[in-house]
Amino acid sequence: MKKMIDRITIGMFAFILSGLFIMNILRPVRSFSPNENRILAQFPEFSVKKLLNHEFTSNYETFITDQFAGRDQWVAAKTSMERLLGKVENNGVYFGKDDTLIEKLSAVDAALVDKNIRYVNQFADTLDQQVKIDMMLIPGAAAIQKAKLPWISDDIDQLALIDDIQSKLTSRINFVNVNETFLAHANEDLYFRTDHHYSIYGAGLAYQCYAEALDLPISDSYVYEVVANDFLGTLASQSGAYGIKPDVIIKLVNDEQITVTYPDTGLIDNNVYLEDNLNVKDKYTYYLNGNHSLVQIKTNADRHEKLLILRDSYANIFTPYLLQAFSEIDLLDLRYYKYSISEYIDEHEIDRVLILYSGKNFMSDVNFTFLK
Repeated sequence: MKKMIDRITIGMFAFILSGLFIMNILRPVRSFSPNENRILAQFPEFSVKKLLNHEFTSNYETFITDQFAGRDQWVAAKTSMERLLGKVENNGVYFGKDDTLIEKLSAVDAALVDKNIRYVNQFADTLDQQVKIDMMLIPGAAAIQKAKLPWISDDIDQLALIDDIQSKLTSRINFVNVNETFLAHANEDLYFRTDHHYSIYGAGLAYQCYAEALDLPISDSYVYEVVANDFLGTLASQSGAYGIKPDVIIKLVNDEQITVTYPDTGLIDNNVYLEDNLNVKDKYTYYLNGNHSLVQIKTNADRHEKLLILRDSYANIFTPYLLQAFSEIDLLDLRYYKYSISEYIDEHEIDRVLILYSGKNFMSDVNFTFLK
């Protein structure tokens, strides 16, 4: 009887392995994983040299891992099991309360932060005195929504780091500190639950701080509209927590007549939202069509002032609030724009510069050297 059970067990195991082998052979090779939001490894190039130095075998192992049949389901199952066993974070993402994923800030390169501060100060001090310069660093959810963090967390104090950065900036820079305002609204939906960005409400709170500092118009009756309810952001991909409740995408309804130009693609639009991107995995690209080296916006605002934003993707969802305040808004991303910023300011007669980044990105970005 025992031998019969052993044979059945071995047979079932062999059947499962054979099935997986056949599925992996017949399954089309994928180039991109929407769930993980990344490019997947492809079959490696073979050569005797690469075989002998183990490069081929290493790359082949990565290929098999990325292309394994049912990979998304296996990753989701593994993550779910780990959460049931009490694991509080995975791959730099905390599993927070209320189905909230929170990006972890576990280390900061102090030397890089000091370099970035120096580059910003040098840039500000070389600007024409007629050009005003502001700066905002947005703290991450871990710094604000502490009540949603798991019972064990060792996140670095982002608020203290942002305050320290402010203290080291030249007086030429008007730093708008949003820390206390965000803390006062910590119980509100300031951030996406599955993505590392702040939400349309968090961006609105940041704009309120900026508007009060500059005496810009603030509406007491903003109109919002839900345009999608199935957004799973970067933190869902990064953590492998695919089965959680998705986020909603909300837009600020604007009546302003605008023209938006994306010089790197040639696209010209009359909206800061791209409806087609509600059909892609990364629905955050709905806001200002994702990341571009340069975006130029012309508005019909009564305030005839030209604003240049040096930014990361946190500016995308922030920009709709600016349409009523500036006649022109240009956005430069230092990760992709490699020309002279000073020349751009002179050529386009920019009146004001805003440096807008998430706190974490400012502390880790290596592209501020291009401010020189």
